[in-house]
Amino acid sequence: MELSTEEQENWDNFQGHNNSEYNNLFNKIKVLDPNINESHLLLCFYIRMGKSNKEMSALLSVPLSTIDKRKSRLRQKFEVPENQTVVEFLRSL
Repeated sequence: MELSTEEQENWDNFQGHNNSEYNNLFNKIKVLDPNINESHLLLCFYIRMGKSNKEMSALLSVPLSTIDKRKSRLRQKFEVPENQTVVEFLRSL
């Protein structure tokens, strides 16, 4: 999906602001997966913020079950160790 110039500016500003607030989280995630899409990147940010699955579901306008599926995909994508949750992994970045 193509973003308009204004949407792209807003997204860039959002990333820049939150990179400084969350210890360069977006940059660290992009190092782990340079091809990560924006919806997964945003999910990582919400997880790092401590949002509940229900809150993330509402913010991303997706069913609650989709959040669990996406978290599972992130676990595989980032090769999160068995003894660590995706939440713990993202908070450690």
